[in-house]
Amino acid sequence: MTPSNVLQLELAAAFSSRRALALRVGVALLLGLPFVFAPMPLRARVGGLCVLTVFVAFFGAAVGLVRRRAEGQWTRLALLPIPRGVVWSDLLLAGSVVDLVQMAPALGLYALVHSRATMGGAVLGAAAALCASLVALNALGMLLAVAVQTNAEVHLAAALGAGALVFLSGLVPTAGPLAGVVAAASPFSPVAWLERALRALAADPSSVGHYPVLAGSMPLLILAAWVAARTVRGPRESEE
Repeated sequence: MTPSNVLQLELAAAFSSRRALALRVGVALLLGLPFVFAPMPLRARVGGLCVLTVFVAFFGAAVGLVRRRAEGQWTRLALLPIPRGVVWSDLLLAGSVVDLVQMAPALGLYALVHSRATMGGAVLGAAAALCASLVALNALGMLLAVAVQTNAEVHLAAALGAGALVFLSGLVPTAGPLAGVVAAASPFSPVAWLERALRALAADPSSVGHYPVLAGSMPLLILAAWVAARTVRGPRESEE
């Protein structure tokens, strides 16, 4: 297939090498296995998987985009006869899809081993929360990449940003005035969305919230439609 837009080009580059794809998936899976099989409280298990997701999506998006700028790829993308917003949305979508492929084995194994859900609503809610959180974390990482200049700066800023996301999502127990800050911020955190959905799989769903099938499926359906709309475009459309 000849790529006809930036999304297809990015996905072709990401999945063209079986070795590179195996490394991407294998590293995330190896890092996630202890949180699947090691005996630990549910809060620690889910928190570890969420932290891994933050570093794969947010940290990876920020560092990868700055590295591309250092290699001159930003300049080459700016020369394409494509609106800048379309280019950036394709980069966002491609990064989210690649991260989904990376995290799906570890989180799928967690669901297989620990899920107590008797209905598909919790599973669907977890899948939707994963898709929504990956898109949001990639977007935040890209925004950070625009704000910094060098590889050293982005590594430091992304590490601090990842820590802030983890803290504000309520993954770290807090008390006193900070607890109020976390309580106010966590409903807006994509990491908190994922954490709640993963807990719903392993605990009594009624204790952590209910995921209606229609509402829970919306982020999943939107992401699938977005990917389909960009990947089905053929050479004829790109030539017009």
